[in-house]
Amino acid sequence: MADIVLMDGGLGQEISNRSGVNAHPLWSIKVMLERPEIVTEVHHDFLKAGARVVGLNTYAATPSRMTQHGYADHLKTAHETAIRSVHDAIALSGVPRNEVSIAACLPPLVASYVAEKAKDYKGSLAEFRELVALQNEGVDVFLVETMSNWQEAKAGIAAAHQTGKPVYV
Repeated sequence: MADIVLMDGGLGQEISNRSGVNAHPLWSIKVMLERPEIVTEVHHDFLKAGARVVGLNTYAATPSRMTQHGYADHLKTAHETAIRSVHDAIALSGVPRNEVSIAACLPPLVASYVAEKAKDYKGSLAEFRELVALQNEGVDVFLVETMSNWQEAKAGIAAAHQTGKPVYV
C-alpha cells in the first residue's frame, strides 16, 4: 500500500480570503507582489495542517496572461517571489525541507476551462518551456493542471519532462 501524501488545498481561495483584494484577472499575482507575506502565511498554514506537497502561486503568471493584462515586465519577479514564499514558509514551519515537495505550476496559458482559447501544441511549447525555466531551480516536481485541451497539456508535459523531474497531470 502506498503512502498518502497531502497536497495543499485551495491556495488561490485562501489568498483571496485573507487579502480582500478586488476582482482582477491577476489578483493572486498582485497580492503576491504587493503583500507576499500573505502567500507565505497561507503556505505555512497548509504545512502546519499536514500538507507535504506545496504548489507555487503562479497559476496566473503565464507570459500570455501577464502580457494580456499589462504585467509582462513582472513575469520573472512573480515566479521568483512565488518560489521564495514557499521556501520561507517551509523554513518557518519547522518541517524538514526533505519532507516537503514543492510543485511547479504549469496551468492553462490563456484561460481556465475555455478550450477554445487554449493554444495548440506548437503554440504552447515555447511558453511552457519559459515557465519551466523560471520555476525549475526552486521546485521538486511539475504539476500540469486544469487543462481543457490535450495539445496544451501535452506541450506542458513535454516541457517539464525535459528537466528529468517528476511530472503530474
